[in-house]
Amino acid sequence: MAFPNSKFERPLSDREQSILMALIDCHLATGEPVGSQALAQRYGLQLSPATIRNVAADLETKGYLRQPHKSAGRVPTDAGYRAYIDQLMLRETLCEPALESAWAEFEEERRDVDAVLDRTARVLATISHQLTLAVAPTFDDARLERIRLVPVRRDRALAIMELDGAPVRTVLFELDSSPPVEAVERVTSHVNQRLAGLTLSEIRRTIGDRLDPPPIRGAQALTRRLIDDRENLFVVGRAVHIGGAADLLAQVDAGRSVDLAPLFRLLEDEERAPRVFESDPAIIGHPVVRIGSENPQEELQALSVVSCAFRVGAGQGTIGLIGPTRMRYSRLIPMVESTANRIGALVGSLS
Repeated sequence: MAFPNSKFERPLSDREQSILMALIDCHLATGEPVGSQALAQRYGLQLSPATIRNVAADLETKGYLRQPHKSAGRVPTDAGYRAYIDQLMLRETLCEPALESAWAEFEEERRDVDAVLDRTARVLATISHQLTLAVAPTFDDARLERIRLVPVRRDRALAIMELDGAPVRTVLFELDSSPPVEAVERVTSHVNQRLAGLTLSEIRRTIGDRLDPPPIRGAQALTRRLIDDRENLFVVGRAVHIGGAADLLAQVDAGRSVDLAPLFRLLEDEERAPRVFESDPAIIGHPVVRIGSENPQEELQALSVVSCAFRVGAGQGTIGLIGPTRMRYSRLIPMVESTANRIGALVGSLS
């Protein structure tokens, strides 16, 4: 499992670890500050409330706990959750019948990566009760093997691209006028001669020089359209599929004021939303957890993110959950990990 900042600055004694683990388990279950009396009664620590209170005070001094109010019990800090996840937490065995049932249905949509990711985001949000993001893979390093241009109407044509290391790409684009059949055939041959073997990023960068001049008279308009639309035609995703926005609103801790408006503005930003997980280590198939202040984006610093990257051919996508720091990590971490690995296996045959 991959986590940032996972090395303790202040090692914990066995007693401190036991009390920290019990207190966080209790807080995750109740959502309330936890007092020493409750720990003594519920968790069989075989310690007096006074001893537990003293150890909890030491954990607060070390930065693992905080006291919301002077007369209240204690709750974990971001550092407390980090210690819990890295060294104390016991991962739950994944048993999610609804998710397993969904995978069987996804088999029918496996040839459409975006369809799989859209449904995955919605199903995972329903099961986890967290905001779910599925970021589609980018395939800038995929190489064009062959392209076909197919007129479908006087002012529309399809570009069907076979790519090495990526799913087949089909794009509908507009034409100013209906080109002659011969012009379409000659432009198709010209494009394959000049662009086949190049990566998509290379094509976007050099297509103007490579396709000029057009192969025959009458092909200028179609050739110019391919050049002008390169940022639309020669890009595969990075769509962001979102589920569970209402679940996040319901899950945010009632006792901790969190302004979610900046987060939702971030997710509406077509440039920034696909980069929500970009700072995470690119470790395919291994979950990454960022807690509160560990998140580089200011909009996420009162929340936790559990994410996992997956591979589809030459592309890399990510599935992740965003929720309150008081989330059930022991269940959600294996859930995200399993989902990412299943997505990679399900759609990996498209590459």
